[in-house]
Amino acid sequence: MEEATESLTITNEQADEVERADLILRGMTAGNEEVYAIAEVSVTIGDRDIDRARNRASILEQASGMRAQAVVIGTAISDANRERASDGDVTVIIMGE
Repeated sequence: MEEATESLTITNEQADEVERADLILRGMTAGNEEVYAIAEVSVTIGDRDIDRARNRASILEQASGMRAQAVVIGTAISDANRERASDGDVTVIIMGE
């Protein structure tokens, strides 16, 4: 994040926003592409969690030049928020399923 802010790719505020994520993972896809997963974790996944995950993934992509997948993790989600996440390309993980 420091390199991205120094090169003015993202603002300090955007870097702070990414750093507030609950979880950031870096890995490889089956197609050998480097990718980040950036997650928000809540007991009950709400619309704000979905929006934060999507926003933070967008900033991380801008800063890193790599794909970043938004993820929300929790124990419950409403049908409306599950649809909202799907529409926004946010992966939903329900613990215990």
